[in-house]
Amino acid sequence: MTENSSNIFEINDPIGNTVKLSNDTLQFHIAGESGDHPDRNFLVQGNNLNKISSIIQNPTMILKDKNFDNKINHFGTTMFESQNTIKNVKIVSELGEDGEYQIATIIPTKSLNEKFEGRILYDLYSNKE
Repeated sequence: MTENSSNIFEINDPIGNTVKLSNDTLQFHIAGESGDHPDRNFLVQGNNLNKISSIIQNPTMILKDKNFDNKINHFGTTMFESQNTIKNVKIVSELGEDGEYQIATIIPTKSLNEKFEGRILYDLYSNKE
């Protein structure tokens, strides 16, 4: 994981995409108290951002986004610090002009209901050798 002043992390997923999380997106959209989703503030607590980067590096699945050709979705399951339940996590990333993906949002949920037909880019259980 690399860090600089504008990115919290920049890592690679198992299919070779570079995925970044910017501090601005985290604070003003995803999880900041004054952002769009203050209920997700727990994402910035403790070791939770490391759990997000781990999901990108070791996802259960990567799917093409169902609505946008320039977005992909990483899926995984974890238990975040300060939360009392196991959460499914959908991480939506958008392809930038630099050819790398920038995380647009992180959606922790109790359950996932995704239609995947024709959208699978990576499946952990199908890609084992």
